[in-house]
Amino acid sequence: MSSDTLAPLTMPKWGMAMSEGKIVAWLKSQGESISVGEEVVEVETEKIVNAVEADTAGILVRRVAEEGDTIVVGGLLGVMAERAEIADDSVDVFVAEYQEHFKSVAAEEGAERSAEPVDIEVGGRKMRYLELGSGEKTIVLIHGMGGDLNGWMFNQPALAEHYRVLALDLLAHGGSVKELETGSLEELAAAVLVLLDAVGVDQAHFVGHSLGGAVTVQLAAEAGDRVNSVTLIGSAGAGTPVSRSYIDGFIGANRRKDLKPILKQLFADPELVNRDMINDVLKAKRLDGVEVCWRKIADASIFSVEDLTPEAVLGKLSMPLQIIWGKEDRVATRPEERSMPENVVMHVLDNVGHMPQLEAAGVVNDLIKTLVDGENS
Repeated sequence: MSSDTLAPLTMPKWGMAMSEGKIVAWLKSQGESISVGEEVVEVETEKIVNAVEADTAGILVRRVAEEGDTIVVGGLLGVMAERAEIADDSVDVFVAEYQEHFKSVAAEEGAERSAEPVDIEVGGRKMRYLELGSGEKTIVLIHGMGGDLNGWMFNQPALAEHYRVLALDLLAHGGSVKELETGSLEELAAAVLVLLDAVGVDQAHFVGHSLGGAVTVQLAAEAGDRVNSVTLIGSAGAGTPVSRSYIDGFIGANRRKDLKPILKQLFADPELVNRDMINDVLKAKRLDGVEVCWRKIADASIFSVEDLTPEAVLGKLSMPLQIIWGKEDRVATRPEERSMPENVVMHVLDNVGHMPQLEAAGVVNDLIKTLVDGENS
């Protein structure tokens, strides 16, 4: 809190492309007491709806933005106070001063730009990654089938407040080259390791979603000395099956009307699938070589390990390991907790589908931080 007990609640920046967000609904009333990490207001970006969490405890004394307003990143959403007995005049002055200062900072020439993805040659093939944050501990985020590094837009900035965080595009995804030899987990994992060598990451905590989970397990199995911990989210390669009908439908759908119902299977709330999300996926799918590469990956990576058990896949790993699963996941089959090896901690999230990192970002971020900081067991 500032010296006069007031603090701003501002529009966050989720992902490098985000410049503004639309207020969907306030989740807290004016005058309500709020704890750190509580969801205060829902915001819609071009990609998805997510909730802004309080980064300081206190009372919401003023809701500045109204539902339906579009606010630029860093713009004022509301005002928090240590106590409720704050004069309206004081809040008015605080709002006016914040708005004036915000305008002057935004107008400054040469203002610091957001970090941009970097292209790098990995074994003669281009790969793309985005690095944020700093610190003694490094986290590597590996996306799922058909995704890219932007899929961590609610996670990477928050984690980067505490750690060095790299999000990357797997081969045949995002800004990385659309070429593969076999599409195997070994090929995908080897490229990740070479990229990490190139950027000076000797050891890291790995977080993998879906296909990225299978790649993470492969990394942990073949280069365990470089893996400090593993977090798997709705993971393929965890010894439980992935829906073949979803994967086949996702790869084969090339029109909006075909793709939309497929993407809706990803979320507990299908309304989270919007036009921009569909357009982004269609744009990626239409790049030369993508469909061929994704079919290779499906056969050689996703379904190559479908007959293995959790014990066979995860029981041999020695580093701290947790699984995060949405209770409403319709893409990857949630394993029975009793089938998990003793070395695995499992978290099942209610009202969440196959995309916990988007649907319950705050919870996922906290679970990752807990494991990285060595507080999980």
